[in-house]
Amino acid sequence: MRLLTDLSNADYHADTEYLSSSDLKTLLKDPYEVFLKKVEKISIPNKSSSAMDFGSYIHSLLLEPHKTAEEFAVFDGRKQGKRYVDFKAENPGKIIINELADFNAQEIVRDFAKHHQAPSVMTGGIAELSVFAEIDGVKVKARADYLTDSYVIDIKTTSLPLNSFSEVVKSRDYGLSAALYLDLFNKDGANRDFLFIVIGKNPVEIKILKASKETIEEGRALYMRALKIYMGCKESGVWQVPLWEEV
Repeated sequence: MRLLTDLSNADYHADTEYLSSSDLKTLLKDPYEVFLKKVEKISIPNKSSSAMDFGSYIHSLLLEPHKTAEEFAVFDGRKQGKRYVDFKAENPGKIIINELADFNAQEIVRDFAKHHQAPSVMTGGIAELSVFAEIDGVKVKARADYLTDSYVIDIKTTSLPLNSFSEVVKSRDYGLSAALYLDLFNKDGANRDFLFIVIGKNPVEIKILKASKETIEEGRALYMRALKIYMGCKESGVWQVPLWEEV
């Protein structure tokens, strides 16, 4: 097992040797996409959206504020026209955030700092820690938003009501990620729990949720099934979800 504290987010995602939780989720639906990425080494651009960029911006402001200016730039206008094109050229490789998004993000950061629980939970640990290891002979990796002696913490931003987040956990297979992260980061003998710090955007609301034993068990079953699919595809050379499984 390798733990890396100084690996950039870009370098973590650029690695094609190890499977991430996103890769495992893809294996459950479309193994061929993983074949292109991991075997053929074909770069598949990540889908981007203003919501995803905003979430990344929040992560940076909360977890690595000293790096925010290196990775993001705030544009004071609409993302169109020559002035915007010139601004992008002046900030190569950076994610462009508009002024309204920046205003909303700064409000979230202030509310986060005043929250009765969140700041104390995210104290005394390490932000953006990457781990590389093997499970059942398959190379897998994870990147924790924040790791302490007691918790693996994942920050989520959402425009949905926070009381519906349990449905989001199931629909987006967040339990798979939680189980994988716990199994990797607990390889050091710790007994950490997995926490979601969920941030509602409109209105700003913050809630801390612990992944239940049931969520972890269901997530572990999912990622173990994905690993089985991966090994089966490698052995057979057929990169598709099997029509049936042995019982």
